[in-house]
Amino acid sequence: QNVAQPFYERALTSTRAKLETGAVSSDMLARARVTMGISDEIAADMHLTAFSDEVKSLLQGTTSAAVAAFEEEDFTSEESTSNIQFPPGTLERLEKLRKVLEISEKDAQYEISVEACPLFQATVNGILKQLLSYEGDDVSFFKTSWQKIAARQKELCVNDENMIPILDSIVTQALGKPLEEASAFASVNNEAAVYNKLLEALLIKAKISSLLEQSKGVCSAQKFFDMDSIGACFQFLPTEMRKKLYSLFLSRVTRDASEDGDANLAQIKEMLGIDEETTVDVSAIVCGPVCEKALKETADEVTAGDDVSSEIIENLKKSNSELIARMKVPSDLILKYKCEIYKNYLRFVNQNSPSGIPSSMFAERLATLQQLFDLDSTETIPMHVATFGPAYKKSVLEAMGITGVINPEYREPLNQLRDRLGVGSEEANKLFLSAISDKIVPMFQRIESELERQFLTKEQLARKRGKDIGEDMFKGGSRGDLGIATIGNVMSDIMNLVEFYTENDVPVKTNAVAIEGAAASEATSETEESLGVTYPVTAIGLKAVEPEMAEAMYHQFLVGGFTAQQGGQVARYEAAAPVFGGILGLTKERMEAVGGNVGASVYENFISNAMQTKTSLDQQDMMFLAQIQSKLKMSPEKAEEMLIDAEKKVLKERSQKLFDSATILPCDIQGLRERCNGMGMDLQGDLGISKERVAALFVMEISDGIERGSITTESGNHLTEIQESLGLSPEDCEKAIEGLVQQRVAEYLERIDKELLRGREDQCIDPIKKLIRFASFVGGDVDVEVRKDRAYKIVSLFEAADFSDEKAEVLEAQKQTLKTTLGLPN
Repeated sequence: QNVAQPFYERALTSTRAKLETGAVSSDMLARARVTMGISDEIAADMHLTAFSDEVKSLLQGTTSAAVAAFEEEDFTSEESTSNIQFPPGTLERLEKLRKVLEISEKDAQYEISVEACPLFQATVNGILKQLLSYEGDDVSFFKTSWQKIAARQKELCVNDENMIPILDSIVTQALGKPLEEASAFASVNNEAAVYNKLLEALLIKAKISSLLEQSKGVCSAQKFFDMDSIGACFQFLPTEMRKKLYSLFLSRVTRDASEDGDANLAQIKEMLGIDEETTVDVSAIVCGPVCEKALKETADEVTAGDDVSSEIIENLKKSNSELIARMKVPSDLILKYKCEIYKNYLRFVNQNSPSGIPSSMFAERLATLQQLFDLDSTETIPMHVATFGPAYKKSVLEAMGITGVINPEYREPLNQLRDRLGVGSEEANKLFLSAISDKIVPMFQRIESELERQFLTKEQLARKRGKDIGEDMFKGGSRGDLGIATIGNVMSDIMNLVEFYTENDVPVKTNAVAIEGAAASEATSETEESLGVTYPVTAIGLKAVEPEMAEAMYHQFLVGGFTAQQGGQVARYEAAAPVFGGILGLTKERMEAVGGNVGASVYENFISNAMQTKTSLDQQDMMFLAQIQSKLKMSPEKAEEMLIDAEKKVLKERSQKLFDSATILPCDIQGLRERCNGMGMDLQGDLGISKERVAALFVMEISDGIERGSITTESGNHLTEIQESLGLSPEDCEKAIEGLVQQRVAEYLERIDKELLRGREDQCIDPIKKLIRFASFVGGDVDVEVRKDRAYKIVSLFEAADFSDEKAEVLEAQKQTLKTTLGLPN
């Protein structure tokens, strides 16, 4: 192939020479390669070389300098290369050659660009140099400059795909050069040099933008300042350096304070790719102190003298607004400055107000300062509370006086003081409640101490000092007539507390319907609902007492009210009970539960006493219980529930006492049955007595009657009554009777045997009669074994006995039952 390559090169040269004649084709070259043995790889390289040689041969210069530059491949000088260009028809000729040589369009374009692009770049550099040195703003100059670039692109056959990257690179370098120089000055904090270099960058930006506007969309200047573009002119600078450049420029603009400066600042922000967040941060650092100083100066002007008209205030506000808008300082930072200036003046006013209450002059100046800074109550009230709150609270405590109650004539002066101090109605109420808290905490502590003194032993009190109070703290108390502890001194202390709380109008009336409909989870320890009233200050909320002690106090107050003797006093206690519960911080449910505990003790003791002589409660008893319900503020449902529980408890205790007795009499069982029936209680379901025990009661009650003959097989109604009152089924009773008969018949037969062995036949008649009474309930069908001779002996004794008072048919029936029981034929 080395021998053949020179021959193939001459063929390619001949192809270029004969290209316009059409004498050579790609097929002819292919046949020549086969004949000469040229491989496809070597042929491809030779084709590209031939195409490149053709491109170079077509580029011609019309001047000797151009020829020399072309021969030396020196394309740095625009003057020496401006005349080097392709002749007309170059693209058409190259396209024919490309097809003959079978070169791809991409490879052909590359070979063209390798030769043409350096020439195009030199032209653009020259035009840009002229552009940057131009000091005018004539649009025609920029238009002509772009036309030169477009014409040169055409002369050199450079397509847009190759032209645009060249142009982007040149523009980026032109824009980036002053930024790079500015960053060097910024590194040594040379603000003046940075400012000048950035102004230079803006000038370059303006000229390049004017040039690219003439491209009619071929190339846009905006992409060089797009923060998301990798080709942006500022991308080579670190973020912190761009932020520093912007900060230094802003600092200079802020001092100069000109309209051009503001316009330039916006362009620098764009040129450096500064986002809005960074703008705000930098403005806060650089411009914040300027705005703060201006605000202080205007504040001093309105607080220094009395001659401050509304016109002056409006002018100062306008001046501040314009400065803030120009500085672009964040509004929250401006508000912070205003509040700090206002707070400092508040301190000044407070220091110059010996009583803690500012004079009318200071109050007017504070109002003027609020107006100047457009501060609303949400900003000023917290500052006024922090400064003047203690003075207002002190005035509230003084208004309470010795009695602790604020008289009506002091209410309006307190409102006027509130307005002068600027603490606001809501915060003033909080301060009022704080004063109330200071008063009631010692009251609760005194009540707690009194309860401990009354009900705890020394040992219990000592233990209490080291741990929480237990549930049994009242077990040492005395017992009243109805089984509840009573106390005297605590009642007056509690009533004093309630009167102090209510006469100072601390409770807040609310919509009772809304309260009942509110979710329980929305209630707080500070605000508990009771009968449509909320209690903003509570013992539990203040942690003055533990919840257990709060319930104990309420319990004792209910007891004291219940045991009170005087009618008027009783009514006062009843009315104060829910209020006291609310002040303690107890929910309505907890108050009812505590009242239920008191009521339960009363109910149990009363019912127990009443049932000593009655099987059920009469109307008078129910009226008394209704009075208890009213006193303890219990709902009808709760009262009914407690009544049932008390009855159950009393009956359970009686039934247990009955079972624990050594001897159970039928009358005792009957009494228990009648009381259960009178109260509508079921022995099994309500009292929890097992069916086996109830059946045993049934057996014990009827056993004595059967033995004595008062209960016979003819006593069906009476047995049914006992069965139903005990809650047993007929089947249960039949089974119980069968077991009873089996047991008693066996016992009587054993007794008869013993008497016969001793020869006491006369002592056998009574057990024989009783045996017949029991056996008759099962028709004599009893599972016993008796020797036949003994059985006949027993029958003969029965026949020989004196039963003159019995009818013959009755005696015959009894005889047959006896014989059946003994297993003898009738």
